[in-house]
Amino acid sequence: MNPLTHEEFRKAIQKGQGRVVLHLKEHGSDGFRDDILHACVHNLVYDVQCEDRRDDWLMSLIQLTGESDFFREQIFQALPIAVDCGDLQQIICLVVQFARHGATEARLALYSHFDSQDFRESCFGGNEIIGLDGIDGLVHVAEKIGAALVGSDEEWLYRSFLDEASERDGTAPVLSRLRQEAETSENIRAFFQLAEQEKALWDEPRSSPRPNIPVDTILADIEVAKGEFPGTYTTFGRRAEPNDLQPIFERLLVEDRRDQLLRCLWVFRRREPPELHQRLFDLAESADARLQNGAIAALSQAQHPKIRDLAIHLLNTNPRTITREAIRLFCKNYLAGDHAIIEQSLFIPDAPEEAHGVGFDLVDLAKKQPLVELARCMEWVYENTPCSNCREWAFKELVARDSVPQPILMEAIWDCGEEIRALAQKTVEAKT
Repeated sequence: MNPLTHEEFRKAIQKGQGRVVLHLKEHGSDGFRDDILHACVHNLVYDVQCEDRRDDWLMSLIQLTGESDFFREQIFQALPIAVDCGDLQQIICLVVQFARHGATEARLALYSHFDSQDFRESCFGGNEIIGLDGIDGLVHVAEKIGAALVGSDEEWLYRSFLDEASERDGTAPVLSRLRQEAETSENIRAFFQLAEQEKALWDEPRSSPRPNIPVDTILADIEVAKGEFPGTYTTFGRRAEPNDLQPIFERLLVEDRRDQLLRCLWVFRRREPPELHQRLFDLAESADARLQNGAIAALSQAQHPKIRDLAIHLLNTNPRTITREAIRLFCKNYLAGDHAIIEQSLFIPDAPEEAHGVGFDLVDLAKKQPLVELARCMEWVYENTPCSNCREWAFKELVARDSVPQPILMEAIWDCGEEIRALAQKTVEAKT
């Protein structure tokens, strides 16, 4: 492959694309050491709650530089001064990587940092110690924080620690060792008592699902514009009986107040409206971005030629509407050849969350319309989404269509995502 420019390298390492590995293998790390270090001590993952960790991938980059000593020293120095939770978690995981590769000082640094409890989240490092040293690690963690957990807001932590140890060494040996240690340690006794309480709770019959929200409650919430996010309204809309949706829809048709109208639309984000009234189409061309998004989301739940016409009109007159879910209008209304209008409307939004939204919508469309002609849209997602999960989904759709460009296939073997790597390797082997 051709060497990456500094800008290309920076974007690729931020996304976790395999082309970074190929560059290091073929062209070395000259000029890119600072970018690699930045990616190590700053968590660049778009959504740390949903995407996989990258410490194993980052460690592979470090090894390719041939400067492991430099990176180890810099990462150890960053450990006690990291402020951001995402950065700290990744640094801890990299310290564990060094420990697994035989760096004795890495294990000492991990234990020392955890024992200091000199950071906002006392859990940080606990699971990593347990993952590294198993039951012995759990005993150390329990001794350090057992007493502090009792009655605190962090009682849930012990469950995470128990799960980590049980997955590694088995539940019975873990509980047996804790029971033994609890005889001589008050802290471990407190930790073990929480485990016993949790087991009793898990053995109790599960409560029934939460009841549906009454329509009168939703109407009252709409009136006072309660809530800043669609969640409650969307959940109501998905579960509601048709006769409960009707008064919301009638309110939508006559409501002039912006905040109340928006919440009426939120009810139909994932539920087809009772009627494809002209007002929905008018709102779908609103200059107010949130009202437009709400109307588009509602219309995308239905199938009708007028909805496809609207989608084409919006993309022709204002491609910016791809950031307001306009692509979703095609999900139930796509006709062969519509990929062309979508492709010519695509642009790369400046805001990562907008690029992520467009990519998510394109993948959703591809899942509902498994046509080869949507392959280029999946390439757009692969290249431009900041989210490794969406990149994985796009790659899977390309493989399903037997349409993966060779450069993408070969670099995907080195992607930060484990599932992308495995699928790419399997696809390459199937072709040889």
